Amino acid sequence: TLSGNGYYGSAVGNKGSAGYLFGGVNFGTAIQKLNFSTEARTTISATLAANNTQSAGLSNSGTAGYKLGGSNTVNTIEKFTYSGETMATASATLSISVAAQYAFSNNGTAGYTAGGQGNLTTGNPMYTTINKLVYSNDTCSAISATMQSADTLGVGVSNTNTAGYMLGGIINTTRASKLDYDTETRTTLSATLSRGLWYGAGLSNETAV
Repeated sequence: TLSGNGYYGSAVGNKGSAGYLFGGVNFGTAIQKLNFSTEARTTISATLAANNTQSAGLSNSGTAGYKLGGSNTVNTIEKFTYSGETMATASATLSISVAAQYAFSNNGTAGYTAGGQGNLTTGNPMYTTINKLVYSNDTCSAISATMQSADTLGVGVSNTNTAGYMLGGIINTTRASKLDYDTETRTTLSATLSRGLWYGAGLSNETAV
């Protein structure tokens, strides 16, 4: 079990090794680890630089995981190196300050965050922006493609080397969109979810890793 009752954390997985939960309500800056071979949970010594929830989590399996943005409406990116289990603030930032994004990873190449929600003090805007984090050099920028319309609290899933998908959301609860990794073009699928979805979870196809 987890060390307490928490939610709104961000999670990353290092294939064949362990999964990590970054923060969350009641967990502050703590990082929890689930060892896949033993299914034992521990709180590791490394901590987050900032206590903010509803961050996006991206994983470049075998190398590093990333925590992006968060509920204090920040644009910061933190990088967690799997080999030494160390966390550091990256020099790159998101193009906008945002929380509750869709997130999906093209392992070995780049991770993407999409949409999300801004600060209540600025009218609580939602965004269509798609940011790309290049794993080879840890640079981040907005790509030309955008979501069909502004949304937040949906789910991102990935078919590595092929496409990422943005599912549901608080506004378009049954819609599914696809971002082709080769062309970085976004299309809205004719297929829809069987029921409205937000605050959900998703699994990805990592067979190509």
